[in-house]
Formats: sequence, C-alpha cells, structure tokens
Amino acid sequence: MPYLKKQNSFQAKDIQKILGIPRQRYEYLSGKFGITPEIETVEGTGHAHSWSFKNLIEISIANAANKIGMTPAGIRHLLSFMNSSIDCTVAGIFNSDKQVDALIYCVQFQNLKYYQLDGGSFPDESKKGFIICKGFDGYESIEAIRKIGDKPIQIPGFENLLEHINTAHSLTRDTAEAYIVLNIGRIKKNVMSCL
Repeated sequence: MPYLKKQNSFQAKDIQKILGIPRQRYEYLSGKFGITPEIETVEGTGHAHSWSFKNLIEISIANAANKIGMTPAGIRHLLSFMNSSIDCTVAGIFNSDKQVDALIYCVQFQNLKYYQLDGGSFPDESKKGFIICKGFDGYESIEAIRKIGDKPIQIPGFENLLEHINTAHSLTRDTAEAYIVLNIGRIKKNVMSCL
C-alpha cells in the first residue's frame, strides 16, 4: 500500500485495509474504546472521520488487546495510561518516524490495574516495578503533600491509596497470579509495514 506512505490522516477504509479487518470490526474498535479522531470528527452521513497516525496505533493496540481477551474498560484504561505516560511519549510509541522495542505488562490486582514497561525503548528507571493508574508512582510526593509542617493532614482514602502505591512498588511478574503482555513494538511494526 505505498499510496499511504506520505499520508498524515487515515479514513475508515484505510484503517480497515491496514489492519485487515471488516467494517463492523472497525466500527466496534473506533466506537467502544474511547478513541477520538485527532484530525477531524464528522457528524452525519456521507462524511468520514480523519484519524491521525497516533489514532491508527491506538486502534491497532485496542484490536490486539481485545483479541486476547482484555475488556473494553481495561483497554480504555490501558490507552489512557499510554497517552498520559511520559515514558511512552519519549519512547516514541505514537511517533510515525520511529520503530520501538516496547512491551507493556498489564496486571489486575485487588480491583486495580497496574502496568509495567519493558523493552529497549524505555529507560531503565521506567522498567522498575509496576505503575498504578495514570503512571503515578510518587509515594514521596504524596507523603509530602499530606503534611503541613510536622502535622499530618487527614485525607479520606489516603491510607488506602498509599497501600495501593506500596503494592505497585512491590508487585512483580513473579508474584502476580496472571498478567497480559502486549508487544507494542510488534503491533506498531506490523502497522508500519502496511504503510
């Protein structure tokens, strides 16, 4: 598909062709996982959304994650994490000019989702332990916020949050009952090979 090489935006037909999926699958992926067209959202019939390269990668990740059993809520959470993660931005996951060596491990533990980054595109510091929520791992920062002077402030739910942060720091793939790993580098490489 060399005609897509210089293309900066993609329509439904392009995404269907690149991912090798039928129209119904495209509609499911684009509607169910909270992915919003970055270039142009069109209402009504006779017009098509314009999706960015980043959107194309998001839809590809959603497709792969859904195929291995991740729920729509889990995929939305994963994409939110990836979009808010500085490490994912620096690694170039959504950069059309860069191949990446990136794995993301997904674990659910005590009704919370944790992520761990791995692969050569991430700095070593990013690969330590699991990350809770949207990349938050600032135990020391939240401890400092909780205190004014020498007096601790009572914040509802704070102790529970600290417990989850401690869990994220002590959780390993060896101690997790189960995890899902997504080879983001391979997903992106497969997409780029079709452009």
